[in-house]
Amino acid sequence: MAVRVGAVAIALVLVATLTACGDSGLTEGGEGGDVTVSNHPALLFSPPWITAVEEGMFERNGVRVKQIVGSEGGGTTVRNVVSGGLPIGEVATTAAISAFLAGADIRIVGGGVASSRDVFWVTRPDSDLDSIEDLRGKEVGYTSPGSVTQGLLALSLERSGVGLDNVKTRTMGGLTEGLTALKNGDIDAAAILEPVYSEQVEAEGWKPVFKASDYVPEFLSTVIITGPGVLDSDRALVESTIKARAEALDFIQENPDAVAKAWAKEAEIEPASALKALETVDPEEHWVVGLKSAKALDTVTEQMRLIDLLPAGQEIDWDRLVVQDFIPPDERITLPGGP
Repeated sequence: MAVRVGAVAIALVLVATLTACGDSGLTEGGEGGDVTVSNHPALLFSPPWITAVEEGMFERNGVRVKQIVGSEGGGTTVRNVVSGGLPIGEVATTAAISAFLAGADIRIVGGGVASSRDVFWVTRPDSDLDSIEDLRGKEVGYTSPGSVTQGLLALSLERSGVGLDNVKTRTMGGLTEGLTALKNGDIDAAAILEPVYSEQVEAEGWKPVFKASDYVPEFLSTVIITGPGVLDSDRALVESTIKARAEALDFIQENPDAVAKAWAKEAEIEPASALKALETVDPEEHWVVGLKSAKALDTVTEQMRLIDLLPAGQEIDWDRLVVQDFIPPDERITLPGGP
């Protein structure tokens, strides 16, 4: 399975062809468009979107989606939303913040993935590494510069007391590349995500070293953003998309077997592995509609500072970046720095 997670990957985006006047074609009366998901359907960003399509939730909410199309995401995902070509997208929180700080006219309007339970580091079966403490002086791989795996590795090393400076961390370019380097003995431990973990841990004999959630339990991995002018021209699209996705999250909690089966078919993996991945992350905790908590956003800020995405002293204007109008009132949070 060739899975690539880039610097601003861990991202997915709802796509439509826009006319010059800003008509997305996705709202009621439009011709419809595609949903394109980064790394679709391989990773755990896809199940809510697959569910919303399969169960007709987009259609019931007036959003016309033709199909889900795979995308590598990365910087292109954010740039397309920023350029106005794509009205709404779900991107890595770090990518959204970085684009905003660089002057992009985007707004965060909802949450995506709010858990690190799908991220692990593994080693070879014959290795003597048993815990994160054993990584001192070792070489450990992450996917790409600025990626969620780089940030979670840095946070885990710091919070465990091992210290980021005591481990040689190395960018691998993707999950597959990292696992290949591990198998060849080029590195001592590599990042792996669900459902690749459930598919390979026994087949390949990978030995778990640590899981990110042991050290970073509260984390907002992805957020939903809108591009320039969308909140003025098509608020209905934003509201309907978030509502349809929220319905999908409820369905996943109530029908994990059905969701695992549909996802497994798309991803070409065993249904048992898909179900195990869903159980590992706990659907009730993994995906969110709102932004989880101020603490989760603070963790993202901490991560960005550790991996040099946010200079010391530079602050994030959360009140300008975040619009919580489309989030149910009981799921809205007090933003960092707020009253």
